[in-house]
Amino acid sequence: PVAGRLDTGRIAAVGHSAGAYTAAAMFTAGHSPRLRGAVVVAGARPRIDFGGPAAPMLIVHGGADPVVPYATGRATYDRMPWPKAFLTLTRLDHGSYLSPGRRGYAPTMATVTDIQRRRRYLDQRARHRIPADAQRPGVARLTGHL
Repeated sequence: PVAGRLDTGRIAAVGHSAGAYTAAAMFTAGHSPRLRGAVVVAGARPRIDFGGPAAPMLIVHGGADPVVPYATGRATYDRMPWPKAFLTLTRLDHGSYLSPGRRGYAPTMATVTDIQRRRRYLDQRARHRIPADAQRPGVARLTGHL
């Protein structure tokens, strides 16, 4: 049903928790140039040896995550050698912000969508929406630039 509808030359990896570790770990030396970016949600490890073609990444992490410490997400972010951004969800946990209607859901989904539209389709309107989507006092804060 999706034949001819996917651009297999421009793929982004997305994952949450252990899936986020898997998504990030795909970007080591020798990774496919078709793999063009990632969204790493509440996961990853700081010891990934990133390499290969540049692949911009967005990390999304709750500031009070009891499962994967916030510091782990920051350490992973610090090791990334290419364009990157970090969306902090203030005082939020490991993933409640992924559920519709929950605190943090709106800025998370809007930021992820706008960044993907900006990076994949060069959508300038999406680029201009990112600051308002990602900077919500007391809820969300974006650092870095994609």
